[in-house]
Amino acid sequence: MIKHTPGASPNLSTQIFLALDELQTRADEVYWIGRLVPNGLKGIAVIVLSQGQVVIRSSELPITNGEVILGGIRNGGLSLPNELSIVGRHLNKADAIEVLRRYWGEIISGERSHEATNLLLSGHLPNSSEVRNWGVTAESILDEVLMDIEFGSLIDTPVAPDTHYLSLVKDSLLEYCSKVSGGDGWSPRYAAQTRKLIDWLGKHTELGPKLERIRRTLAP
Repeated sequence: MIKHTPGASPNLSTQIFLALDELQTRADEVYWIGRLVPNGLKGIAVIVLSQGQVVIRSSELPITNGEVILGGIRNGGLSLPNELSIVGRHLNKADAIEVLRRYWGEIISGERSHEATNLLLSGHLPNSSEVRNWGVTAESILDEVLMDIEFGSLIDTPVAPDTHYLSLVKDSLLEYCSKVSGGDGWSPRYAAQTRKLIDWLGKHTELGPKLERIRRTLAP
């Protein structure tokens, strides 16, 4: 169990660094990263911060609301949360945890805002106001979603959104449209992109009255 000051409610970044401290302690005890994986677990293992505990489990298990995927372990080596299938060279010993620490430091500082956005969309980060302070914006979320949609159509593999993904898209559209409506208005380019996103969202979930109204406003 991760320990913190009694009576305090640590924010997400503090919880992450405390979890990495605990992970380092465990790794120091066994030396080899691969020995952290429970016996019998096959394939990719994920290192999860879940309800104040560091859990190492199969990547095939679903991510629940509020959990953070800190990293992964495959073939005895450590992998970053955005590259769970890729094992870094020489990341099979206890000192490899420092790589994760640097990575999460850059995520939290906003240096890796693009990756933070992708971690949020993939469900590897919870949708919280604190994560939005790591350089994640409504615009960056919608840019990534638009790329997902366009790339998926190119390779004939449409995006298969889950509830978490759809909720992020909907909230980001509402936030973005509110900003634009209160500013200089819609440019033709952004109007077309926003309409495409709203149309796509409407195929997967209920839009609600605000987005329906915006879709009618942006109709060609």
